[in-house]
Amino acid sequence: MWQSHPKYPFLLLLNRDEFHSRPTDPLAWWGGAETILGGRDGLCGGTWLAATKDGKVAFLTNFREVQDIPQPNTRGDLPLRFLQSNKSPQEFAEEVLKEAHLYNGFNLVLVDICTSTMVYVFNRP
Repeated sequence: MWQSHPKYPFLLLLNRDEFHSRPTDPLAWWGGAETILGGRDGLCGGTWLAATKDGKVAFLTNFREVQDIPQPNTRGDLPLRFLQSNKSPQEFAEEVLKEAHLYNGFNLVLVDICTSTMVYVFNRP
């Protein structure tokens, strides 16, 4: 829920959208100076859901396809890169759109609680 509650500007319920056999690290603080809170992909090091101490949140779901592209970039890097950047959700979304063809299908939501900004980016119809 986005901006629907007077006390909580953003309420999120999300289940990890990945194969159960893929290794993961549980919720923990990590990153430089432990600024990112989230689970981690044990295979490629990215994340499907994480937040920063300064109010940025990013989450990702996969778009299931019959055929994946050969040697794609890892989708879990997208939320991580946003959280590590100084870019607004809109600026980062514009950057992602330029390289979206390098990834298998995804849905990506980028949030900045402090500026009340949320952007949804996807690379499949």
